[in-house]
Amino acid sequence: MKFVALGRTHLLFDAIKLAVQNGYECCAIITNEAAPEYKVGVEDFKHLAEEIGASFFNVSNLNSELLRQEIAKSGAQVGISVNWPVLIKKDFRSLLPYGVLNAHAGDVPRYKGNACPNWALLNGEEEVCLSLMQMDDGLDSGPVFKKIYLPIDEGTYISKIYDDLEKHTPLLFLDALHSISEGNFSTEPQPIDPDTFLRVYPRRPEDGKIDWNTSFIQVDRLIRASAEPFAGAFSFLDDGRKITIWRARKEEHVGSFLAVPGQVAGINRKSGEIRVLCRDGVICIEEVQLEDEEKRCLPSDVIRSMRERLH
Repeated sequence: MKFVALGRTHLLFDAIKLAVQNGYECCAIITNEAAPEYKVGVEDFKHLAEEIGASFFNVSNLNSELLRQEIAKSGAQVGISVNWPVLIKKDFRSLLPYGVLNAHAGDVPRYKGNACPNWALLNGEEEVCLSLMQMDDGLDSGPVFKKIYLPIDEGTYISKIYDDLEKHTPLLFLDALHSISEGNFSTEPQPIDPDTFLRVYPRRPEDGKIDWNTSFIQVDRLIRASAEPFAGAFSFLDDGRKITIWRARKEEHVGSFLAVPGQVAGINRKSGEIRVLCRDGVICIEEVQLEDEEKRCLPSDVIRSMRERLH
């Protein structure tokens, strides 16, 4: 059976490779420019297309007549997609008998949109859902083939979620391809009640700025949701230098306290950790990186006095 692949990220890259290894033929790979946090880019997809004998297109939209002719005559039954940056219109989807299947890291109809795993961490969810759906004209609104739930807890970083997505996404696409080739592919429509929807919007690097006047629970979530492969949660030292906080944990403060949020409350010379006060608790910072420095370091290498604050 033949398929085409549309999108970006190593999740799609690995899904293509796994499908080909299992006897499916990829007719075309369609991609465009990668975001900074992606592990693979246009050249990687181009080399993969050459390796497996697939047509290759690096395009910002799907309106090219040459592209559409290529897909129409390819004999492909379905498209698989991860992170195509815009909605794929019906006139393109209709070129493929089973349309386009999209892997989405949200428990649709909740978590429709962008940066869903990051928002799930920020929102204190206990799991992240990987949904495989058949695209329609709406945003993440198509009928669902299957969902996989990935547990998260108060110590989960966004990198762990992406590791789990990296493991499960190619397998989920392969499952769908098997179902189509065996003639038992089916989907379930999503609820249409707007009260069940949760639309989430894009996040940008500047959204990682820490507000120490919020709850220590929210600061802890922000640090974990902003970590690699993203730009990191950050603050500023008294001298104005930007400091990115890569690893930290939250702690209750023993007894009541009065302080300006961002106040350094303790320095552990042995472990190198520092404790910083939020509105209602403590963040124990474990690993940091100064702007324009290549290497990460211990917080106590940067902050040496309890008279200092983060801003």
